Amino acid sequence: TIDAVHYCVKSRGVMDSNSRTRTTSLGGAFKSNASTRAEFLN
Repeated sequence: TIDAVHYCVKSRGVMDSNSRTRTTSLGGAFKSNASTRAEFLN
């Protein structure tokens, strides 16, 4: 998981200064099994 600040949003003056972007890439059992994925991400 990549958790980052979205600077193009901040530079435009969007009111939510705490906005963040999260990108997740999954493979194997994490991609195909919802309960495994939920346990890992939570």
